[in-house]
Amino acid sequence: MPSEFSAVQGRLDRACCELLQKDIRLFEFDVNERTLTQRLSLYLQSEFREHKVDCEYNRSIDEPKKMFVEPEGTRSDDTKAVTVYPDIVVHQRGMHESNLLVVEAKKNATDPVPYHDAAKLRGFTNQAGNFRYEWGAFLNFQIVAGRPTFTITWFWHGHQLSGDEIRLAEQAALKELGDGE
Repeated sequence: MPSEFSAVQGRLDRACCELLQKDIRLFEFDVNERTLTQRLSLYLQSEFREHKVDCEYNRSIDEPKKMFVEPEGTRSDDTKAVTVYPDIVVHQRGMHESNLLVVEAKKNATDPVPYHDAAKLRGFTNQAGNFRYEWGAFLNFQIVAGRPTFTITWFWHGHQLSGDEIRLAEQAALKELGDGE
C-alpha cells in the first residue's frame, strides 16, 4: 500500500531532529556514519511503530540482497552483482510488499548525492526491481556554522526527485492509495 510522502518525510525529519538534539555529542566526537545511523534507527523505530527498522540489513526475504551497481570507471558489460547493505531500512521482514523506506547516509558528502548512493537508492526504489522500497532517502549530515544539520534527497520509483517531482510523486502515491481501497 502506498504511503503518503508527507507522513514519511515528517517522520524521518522528526527522527533526524531528535538525533541532532539528543545525540549532539556524537557530532562533537566526530563518530563514523554507522554510529549515527544506528542511533537514528532507534528514533525511526519510535516513528514507524508499525514497521521494523533495521541497520545494514542484508537480506531479501531468504537471500542476501544483491544489486549490480556499476562503479565509476568500470565496463558496462560487467554483470557481477554485489551484496548490498542499506544503512537503514523501514520494512516488514520477509515481505517485499511492505518495504517502505530505505536510507543511505553520509557525513559531509561533497556531492549532493554520491554516485554509488544514488545508484543504490535508484535500485532499491525501482518498482520493477527486486526490492521495491516505496521511498528512498539520501541523508547528508554536516556541520554548518558550528552546528550539526542534515539534508535529505528523496528517491521514488527508481528516480531522484526534485522539489516539483516530490509533489507529483506524492500525488501519484495518493492516487494509488485511493485506487487500492
